[in-house]
Amino acid sequence: MDQSLWRHVWIELSVLLEVKRKINHDDSSLWLLMKTDNAHHRWSIYGLLAVIVAMSIGLSAIIAQTGQEIRSAATPLLKKKLPLLDQISRLESALLQNQLTLNQYFAYSIPRDRFLEVQQSSRAEIEAHFAQLDTAFGTSPELSAMRGINNNLISLGPHLDALMTAKTIDWDEARAVLVALNILTVEIRQELDKLKTITETEVYAAGDRTRSGIDRIIQLVYLYSLATLITAVFVIHHIRARLRSEHELAHQATHDLLTGLENRRSFERLLTSLPEHPHAIILASIDRFERVIGGLGHEAGDQLMQKIAARLSEAMTGTGSRVFRLDGYSFALLYSVGSDRPPVRSVLMGMQAAMAEPFEVANNEVFSHLSIGAANHPADGNDAGSLMRNADAALQAARQGGGNEFVIYSHELNAQTQERLVLEAQLSHALEREELVLHYQPQQNLSRGTLIGFESLVRWQRGSEMISPAEFIPLAEDSGLIIPIGNWILAEACRQARLWNEETGLELVVAINISSLQFRHPDFLQTVKQTLAETGVDPSSIELEITESIAMQNADYTIKLLQSLRHLGLELVIDDFGTGYSSLAYLKRFPLKKLKIDQSFIRHLSPASNDAAIVKAIISLGHSLGFAVIAEGVETSEQLECLSHWGCDEIQGFYYGRPLPAEVATAFIGKPPTV
Repeated sequence: MDQSLWRHVWIELSVLLEVKRKINHDDSSLWLLMKTDNAHHRWSIYGLLAVIVAMSIGLSAIIAQTGQEIRSAATPLLKKKLPLLDQISRLESALLQNQLTLNQYFAYSIPRDRFLEVQQSSRAEIEAHFAQLDTAFGTSPELSAMRGINNNLISLGPHLDALMTAKTIDWDEARAVLVALNILTVEIRQELDKLKTITETEVYAAGDRTRSGIDRIIQLVYLYSLATLITAVFVIHHIRARLRSEHELAHQATHDLLTGLENRRSFERLLTSLPEHPHAIILASIDRFERVIGGLGHEAGDQLMQKIAARLSEAMTGTGSRVFRLDGYSFALLYSVGSDRPPVRSVLMGMQAAMAEPFEVANNEVFSHLSIGAANHPADGNDAGSLMRNADAALQAARQGGGNEFVIYSHELNAQTQERLVLEAQLSHALEREELVLHYQPQQNLSRGTLIGFESLVRWQRGSEMISPAEFIPLAEDSGLIIPIGNWILAEACRQARLWNEETGLELVVAINISSLQFRHPDFLQTVKQTLAETGVDPSSIELEITESIAMQNADYTIKLLQSLRHLGLELVIDDFGTGYSSLAYLKRFPLKKLKIDQSFIRHLSPASNDAAIVKAIISLGHSLGFAVIAEGVETSEQLECLSHWGCDEIQGFYYGRPLPAEVATAFIGKPPTV
């Protein structure tokens, strides 16, 4: 069959399988650089604060230095220059007073005795002012010139007095004295203006230095204020970022990052303060979620988880329920019961209804379902611990029922839980007590009608009671006991296969089921090698059966492991084919011998059934890939006839033979039935 044809067969098979899932509601279809930013912001703030501290110290030093400069400039100004200007002004006033006195005396405006008194006081005052100027200017040319003029000026007073007291007054000579007085007064005032200009220049220079120092201080204060403002802005930004980060961290601490729902911590905190009014705790888990991850990858699993969370939240809106994601593929709801709200059963049915429509995940249509357990307060417990235990017991009951159902807690579940715990404790001792035994179900080649081998099936003989595998195998898988049990089955089946082949001379094959935990265990390959060496069995007489879902979990790893097993000489079979999510690209790379059609497709098989189309497609697909095909669960002649007609290679089921103890199976080898 060419490549295009078997691709067509594969597509046809996929469609038929999907139809089968929809008709029978089959359950087989199906998750923190803030630190760097915070550190960067933190060091930025520290740097700015260090700059501000350094600027503050520098500013203090500069202000101190500038203040000293201002003080150095202002001290002479205040102590010398300004008083000096006052002395110059006072000297000028005294000179003018002297000039006025002489003019008044000439005009007889004042009497002689008053004139002499004023002359004496003016000369004393002028001399005192000159003494002050001598201290300030020393031997400056201007002061020396003024001294000479002043001496001439002083001599005019007595000369005018002599003229005015003569018997005959020479008015022309007197007027000439006044003219000389005016000229000398102007000259000395001119010299005083020079000294005033020198002093004022020094005063202005001191003032400029003072103003420059003050301006520099103001600029530094402005710069410091600006730096402080910038730092304040960064600090405020940092505080806001810190508060925002703390808010985000607080939100992350109470919410699931993937779905945005409140998380286990929030749920457990809420349970410590349960409301007094009636309410229900509801636990839910996604059925066979690992198949989605195995078939489509973890990213697709995260997408599905987000969509399920959104759909549950939407469905529970307005019901008074709070939805939480606990961990993995588990959810929890806290439902407040009230007379104005629907009963718990209606809420659980609403959760199931929300899952009825398929999900679009990674361009694939995925059907997913929930197992749900619920416990009511106060009927099923008055405290959080008992309510959680009872809700979990109900959830486990729903899962053990096959999934896609809800169970409301009842007291009978406690008895079942206790029984399960007792069963688990006893199972842990079953190997050492040699209570486990293997039964072997015969397999037939249809074209030859001959016995080709057996499938090994474990049984638990607890005293006189035979425990069904349906009871203890799931328990062994949940508890991890499946690893030692699986290893024992492998060794026991290999010993039996060698014994039969040596005793009968026939090339019989013994098929051994490998669990998911056993297949994924890091020591599995080494365990198989060691078992083959210890038992001495011919590897070609051993078939290892793994389910389709196991094979598609990390398919690349599966290919490597299967190739290693095949190199040991073992035969490999995909069990329960048609119930998982196989990828044709991977399936054709698996080093398989055969495909085993799941018994769910055989149970109601008839020529006109939907199952018939699926079975025919699987047989055609298997042959196109070069695999043999075996059907399990064959119980009627009609089923046998259909399978034979469609080209199925082998069968297994009650119609050909039930599972048999080893000694009975040995007898069966000698006298197999004719069918």
